[in-house]
Amino acid sequence: MTIILPLADQPVTTTPTGLRITTLREDPNSGAQTLILEAPPRPPGPSRPHFHMATEEIFNLGPTMTFDPGRPLPRYGYARYPAQMPHGTAVSLPEGYRLFVRYNGSAEVHFKDDAAFAPTPDHLYLPNPPTSGPDLGWGIITHALSEAAFLARLSPGAVLTLPPRSIELFLIRGTLAASNGPALVRETYLYSENEVPSLTAQDDAMALLYFV
Repeated sequence: MTIILPLADQPVTTTPTGLRITTLREDPNSGAQTLILEAPPRPPGPSRPHFHMATEEIFNLGPTMTFDPGRPLPRYGYARYPAQMPHGTAVSLPEGYRLFVRYNGSAEVHFKDDAAFAPTPDHLYLPNPPTSGPDLGWGIITHALSEAAFLARLSPGAVLTLPPRSIELFLIRGTLAASNGPALVRETYLYSENEVPSLTAQDDAMALLYFV
């Protein structure tokens, strides 16, 4: 099974606080979700530390934002918050945010107003993952964000062939021609279970990859 979803065609839910939520994938059994979250600018004010019972992974598509003290997350920054780890202890959103977010279980929010930011061993904070580097000869450069998440840059004509397992891909920029379906244009999401198409870059492309 392969699902290809151009972001521009997906419905958006807006909460009373102005948070815009685009659901790309939701597992009805585990509660796992993949979302695009967009928040408006927020004036300085008190933060409400919280945690989830699932691990939360964040890739920043938009302006620099901060969830915790001394940890700004610029565009293309990545962070992983393990289950039950409080975060959001010092939120700063002068320009809002635009995030690609994954939960491996229920995203239900549990507030813990007296919590301090205390990173656990599985917490990851990569504010500036490299988006370019030496071409190794295949026209594809990958940078590991975690054990299962990668940022890939493809030169024009490069062919991305992935192993037959479940993956999620979000095309940040460029165009990828798929071997078994429509082309992926900028900000298209792909989910595939064990039948991953080969993808050929039509121009300079950058994609976020997750092995599920």
